[in-house]
Amino acid sequence: MTSEATGSAGPIRVLLVDDSKSVRAVLRRFFSWTDDIEVVGEAADGAEAVRLAVSLEPEVILMDLLMPGVDGYSAIEEIMRRRPAPILVLSAKATRNQVQTAFEAFRRGAVEVLPKPEDTESWRHLATTLPDVVRGVARHGGRRAAQAGGAEAAENRAAVHRAAESHAAEARAAESRAA
Repeated sequence: MTSEATGSAGPIRVLLVDDSKSVRAVLRRFFSWTDDIEVVGEAADGAEAVRLAVSLEPEVILMDLLMPGVDGYSAIEEIMRRRPAPILVLSAKATRNQVQTAFEAFRRGAVEVLPKPEDTESWRHLATTLPDVVRGVARHGGRRAAQAGGAEAAENRAAVHRAAESHAAEARAAESRAA
């Protein structure tokens, strides 16, 4: 079987990282409804996420930020250092009012940041949209992130950092004008 999203043999391999067992179960169910996405592992904290990212070599990692022990931010940095892979953040901390959360996740290496749903309707919406987001991340970020190393990876992180700093400065300026 060839993955439509990436053109590679087999389904898109996904690692789920969230300290909530029930959230991981719901996300696993979302992907079980697809033919081209396979959950290859689950981690309840950042340290376990790093170990599994290195050993399982997923094409996409779906990561929470707020976890006990090693948090998602630190795990993103360590994964990008040891075995770069596209990381999609799904976190209750990533709401539109907390733009700095997204910038920090991008600065550390995440390729996408989505808010974790807070109500039933939002979870239903995520069930229909998340597989397509994962396919897009695998298609556009997967191979480049997984193959990026050394100077290229550092250059990419620096560009993300510069963009995040610029956006943060713009957000602070807008807040100052509003006050």
